[in-house]
Amino acid sequence: MLAVALDAVDYADPTPIDGVLTLGVDTRLAFGPRDLPIAYGFGIDYQLGASTPGGFAYALSLWPAGVGVVIGDTAFLGVYGGGGFSGVTARVPFSGQLETEARLLCDVPGPFALSAAARAAWVAASARQDGSPSFGFPDEARGFVGVRVGHEDDKYGINSGRGALVAFDVREAFGTHGYGLIVGYQIDGLYEP
Repeated sequence: MLAVALDAVDYADPTPIDGVLTLGVDTRLAFGPRDLPIAYGFGIDYQLGASTPGGFAYALSLWPAGVGVVIGDTAFLGVYGGGGFSGVTARVPFSGQLETEARLLCDVPGPFALSAAARAAWVAASARQDGSPSFGFPDEARGFVGVRVGHEDDKYGINSGRGALVAFDVREAFGTHGYGLIVGYQIDGLYEP
């Protein structure tokens, strides 16, 4: 799966930023033996943008360790582990972080695919720790659920699709919630071994 997306999030008080608008790339790949439905997964994602009040927002995550299950040629469920860094200049302290993510991609009837993820992060910067009010274990949390609408194809045993992605985004940081919208372009493919 590859998505190029614009992500706008509005945070409630008391965060050091009111909102953030970023443009980024989100990739997840998985592969494994033809005779097993279990796959090794990895990926990378990054975001660059701006916040209000003014600041430069940035984030980079590497996902070197993942495992996934291919369900027929219509669904993939993966769990990834990795790390990276993020921050907003003059607003949110730079921090390294360890992260874990669960991701679902599911082909549904018509030119649609369901895309969803839930992520937890443990950050090094003390000012950003214990910021997830709904969950006791991570410092920051994020989840999204959306749909990709577009062209689908089934060639060479690969169920693939591409098109517009629209998703609802929820984040937790600094003891409060942020709600947003993701709009982008997604390319996905599933191959049943």
